[in-house]
Amino acid sequence: MNITYNIGKLLSAMVIAVVVLSGCSGSDGKQGADKDKGHTPSNAGAIEWQDFSTAFARAGESHKPVMVVYETSWCTWCKKLQGTTFANPLVAQKINDLVIPVKVDGEGNRTVKFKGNDLTETAFTHNMKVSGYPTTIFFDEEGNELVRRPGYLPPEPFGLFLNFVSEGAYKNEDFESYAKRKMTG
Repeated sequence: MNITYNIGKLLSAMVIAVVVLSGCSGSDGKQGADKDKGHTPSNAGAIEWQDFSTAFARAGESHKPVMVVYETSWCTWCKKLQGTTFANPLVAQKINDLVIPVKVDGEGNRTVKFKGNDLTETAFTHNMKVSGYPTTIFFDEEGNELVRRPGYLPPEPFGLFLNFVSEGAYKNEDFESYAKRKMTG
């Protein structure tokens, strides 16, 4: 019993260490207005953010999940997510390859159409029971929630979370168990 407990504590400490240490790597921390636009040659390596109105149709064509990032203009951790994790070229490439990425302003007034309903971004955020920012929710092409991750993740753990989603591991285990399993081989 003590051996199992100590191994569990050791694995938990290793996961925490990877999360903390990976926050110190791989990004210049710059965030410009162009980073959110995508689709332009000057944004090579940037995330190709999609318009909410076309994201689910694109997901149906590509059979990729839709990744919705809920954020606000005042949120410090949202800015850190943009400036470090999403600015990381490896994470950006993985996002572009594995999901259809969309941003939602949790306090915004733009209209989004979700499952046949026209909602403001604020109402959509409320309906999805988002209680903190940033929150990232992955949906299937029909708008069914697959998995959510509240809060900030540095580049390496966020990339691991993308693998967790794309492999469908969320169906059988939580992210922490998945991360421990991947770290131990």
